[in-house]
Amino acid sequence: DARQRERFDFAPVELTGNLTIEPRRYVSLIGSYSFLDFKTTRRVTRFPAEADAPGLDRDLTYHVTRATVLYDWRTAPGYSTRGGFYRATFERNREAYDRPYSFNLQEYEVVQLLPLVREQFVLAGRALMTLTGTGDGHAVPLALSPYLGSGSALRGYANRRFTDRHRMLLSGEYRWRPSRYLDMALFIDAGQVAADRNDFGLGRFDTAWGIGARFHGPTFNALRVEIARGREGVRLVFAGSQPF
Repeated sequence: DARQRERFDFAPVELTGNLTIEPRRYVSLIGSYSFLDFKTTRRVTRFPAEADAPGLDRDLTYHVTRATVLYDWRTAPGYSTRGGFYRATFERNREAYDRPYSFNLQEYEVVQLLPLVREQFVLAGRALMTLTGTGDGHAVPLALSPYLGSGSALRGYANRRFTDRHRMLLSGEYRWRPSRYLDMALFIDAGQVAADRNDFGLGRFDTAWGIGARFHGPTFNALRVEIARGREGVRLVFAGSQPF
């Protein structure tokens, strides 16, 4: 809703520790703990009530525990023309001073790369779903809510353009390699956010499409430049990594 937009400054301080176990090839089990402290300050207010923008203008502190299971058989995480990446992440975000902003998060991601003609062409697809849950009287703070709109999540829209408690994103690309260190791509993204997971529907997707160039080495992406168009206009994307 254009009437319910919020601009805010987000100033986080985060300390994180990780433990990774690789029980077999391609499989990783990751456990982590983060201490997260932040303050959000409103710059433009169009939300009518705290219920629509929970946690803004507040100092919040979190103990975040996270468990991730992933299976990654791409040739390299930074750049690959074949393979797949499958991830499930579970988080507990506990507000340290018992303010009513504790929540749980689940995130599931699938990336598949299908090479064609000796890897000169690639069909690439991604599906991402994020779900949150809270106890009675608690809310997910706006600054930590799942969102869409960025250079890797619904290109063609402003950063964090859509935000709510749950999100779904589907992306597809047709990539080709005109030279050894340059890939081109045609892409389409479709995503939606929802206050309730039962509100997801086929007719509620926002879409964006475009074309991009990626300059890369054998195992890394150095620069990505894309032109993306959504229903709110055209945006130019500059990034140092692949979108997925």
